[in-house]
Amino acid sequence: MFIVFSSNALGDVTDNPYLLRLGLALDRTRNFPDTTGRQASLAFPLPTSRNPAADDWLQFGELTVFGSLLNVEAFSESGTLISATAGTANISVPDLGALSITVARTDTLSKETRHDLKNNLESNELFLGYSRRIFDRIALGGEIRLVDAKVREEFFTTEVRDVAIRSNTDIFTRELNLGLLAQINEEWYTAFTSSISFTTSDTELRGTAPLGSFDDESWLYSIRSGLGYMPSKSLSFFLDGNYLKIDSDLGGIAEIARFAFGSELWVAKTSVLRVGVGIDTDNETTLSIGYGYFGIKSVMINFAYQYNAAPEIRAEFGRFHLLSASLIVPF
Repeated sequence: MFIVFSSNALGDVTDNPYLLRLGLALDRTRNFPDTTGRQASLAFPLPTSRNPAADDWLQFGELTVFGSLLNVEAFSESGTLISATAGTANISVPDLGALSITVARTDTLSKETRHDLKNNLESNELFLGYSRRIFDRIALGGEIRLVDAKVREEFFTTEVRDVAIRSNTDIFTRELNLGLLAQINEEWYTAFTSSISFTTSDTELRGTAPLGSFDDESWLYSIRSGLGYMPSKSLSFFLDGNYLKIDSDLGGIAEIARFAFGSELWVAKTSVLRVGVGIDTDNETTLSIGYGYFGIKSVMINFAYQYNAAPEIRAEFGRFHLLSASLIVPF
């Protein structure tokens, strides 16, 4: 159930328009630092996995509610600072499955690009998920994601060399993500997800005077598969493969394949270390580390760092360094 792709079949995304590359970059984002630190997460059998089927894997036998608060700070070499905050509630109901809801807000606090221009992203996101462990070793799940975003960009064109063009784009995305998580035996897990999203955008261009406006529509398709190997309670390994394709009416087609490997090591009963490495068919590498602490009753605290977190938009911003922290509390 693992995906294999030939890099020769995929194009160089650096040649695609900014908004398409931004969409690919934002697909990398995670709502939990443990997944950020490990990168590979599809076969991880806990609700912090990117796989929507994982929410109901741990069945507590009674109504259980967890709440989490996340903060992400992404710093670029150009001086841009992007800040994101998310709140999540997970509700597990015996014999009925698990529900999850996440609300997220993203803002660009410092907007300088590598060319002394301005670039701003603001977005509001809503995630609604449901999963059910239908058999002892199989769980299914689904998630709906809605995104309302604004992108403000400055750039130069060959037609107008001395005046920066400003584009204001309003974006609305609807996404459906379906997942499966299965336990092969006591040590091995496998997972598969597939998602599709539809985005509409409305862009206005302005130089020294209005230059016009245009609308666009795009589809994003993604398939992912993963393996998990847990030889002991203190050590685990995970491997993910991912293929993404964006097809835009005006911007053309952008596609990429990514692979991630991650590991967790419990160094004490209350502390876990995480490492991860990701590569893609554009020869970009993302490195990550993470730490989790579980020594305050049932409260969980997680931290993560990623290097080269959004290589698709490095032409505008340089490399991104991403810091993530979360607090998970049972109720």
